[in-house]
Amino acid sequence: MVEKTEVLTEKQLKKLRLKRILKRELGAWGFLLPHFFFFVLFIVIPVVYGFVMSFYRWTLLGSTRFIGLDNYVRIWNDSRFWQSVKNTVMFAVISIPLIMAVSMIFALL
Repeated sequence: MVEKTEVLTEKQLKKLRLKRILKRELGAWGFLLPHFFFFVLFIVIPVVYGFVMSFYRWTLLGSTRFIGLDNYVRIWNDSRFWQSVKNTVMFAVISIPLIMAVSMIFALL
């Protein structure tokens, strides 16, 4: 019995490789696209919108007015902002090592 071997041209090989790669990649994109969609919908768009909103003065019942960097200048000079930064840093400096130490003790028990 004689078997006939088929010799593929370079063009046919490229086409087969491309088809195989696309088939494998399509499955990965099927899993990734929903994540990207919800990431953009719930993370990227609100962050960008919040950044744009920071350049306006907003009132609940009135209209908005563009004020540029005035909000950032006001917060830079606000003592309550700096007190909250200090409180946040102190909380992190105290709580993180304490939590790490307690976790390590429980892990060693």
